[in-house]
Amino acid sequence: MSDFIQEAANIWRRRDLVWNLALKGFKVRYKSSALALLWAVLNPLLMMFIFVAVFSYVVRLKIPNYPLFLLIALIPWQYLSHCVSLSPTVVISNSVLIKKVMFPRESLPLSLVVEHGLSFLISLCLLIIFLIAYRIRPTGWAALFIPLALVQVMFITGLSLLLSSLNVLYRDVQQLTEVVLLLWFYATPIFYPISMVPEKFQGWYLINPMAALTVSYRDVLLYAKPPDLFVVGQTVLISLAAFVIGWAVFRRISPVMADMV
Repeated sequence: MSDFIQEAANIWRRRDLVWNLALKGFKVRYKSSALALLWAVLNPLLMMFIFVAVFSYVVRLKIPNYPLFLLIALIPWQYLSHCVSLSPTVVISNSVLIKKVMFPRESLPLSLVVEHGLSFLISLCLLIIFLIAYRIRPTGWAALFIPLALVQVMFITGLSLLLSSLNVLYRDVQQLTEVVLLLWFYATPIFYPISMVPEKFQGWYLINPMAALTVSYRDVLLYAKPPDLFVVGQTVLISLAAFVIGWAVFRRISPVMADMV
């Protein structure tokens, strides 16, 4: 435990490095595009329009305020999806930095989480505009969105540390991640409500942290009610476990990374 605290303190002291790496990645991602930073808003917006068209006019899901219902789930999902899909290659693609003795290797997956966290914050501005447009009056429960988002950040950070380190040893991790993300997407109630899942399976279904967070986000923002405390507590424990395991695995593999990349 003391080693973990020491490492966390070291990363905190080098937070400027993490921030600079994240900012550099964020700028490079939009540097050559004509619309630049607008893509941070357009991506979730275009995805939302596609899903709204398909599930309102083809599949015809009769859900009140469906664009808002979808956006509340889609924005957090895209944050996780981007980080998880890119994490396996973040160490390998920065082999020059990894081979520097004094370079803190945890900075790479952490900067990835921060980089896409910036896109997440920009997309949240779009969400606020939609809330206003649909005349959804925020209640005190809406403030719980912030701690719920922090739980998601912790979960994503753990996964990013785990995948970025494992892919150094086993390059199949990257391919497997793409398949798992696709299955994970449909196992998360993004374009459909949790009520469509048979009640006897909902408890198992909500073990999926993204399913639990999606339901909780909608509770506090769209339905103006508190989230299920048991579900939230369960998600916090799973996210904390993911973070600790990811950090431990990364630290264990870190000494051999320079030789493997």
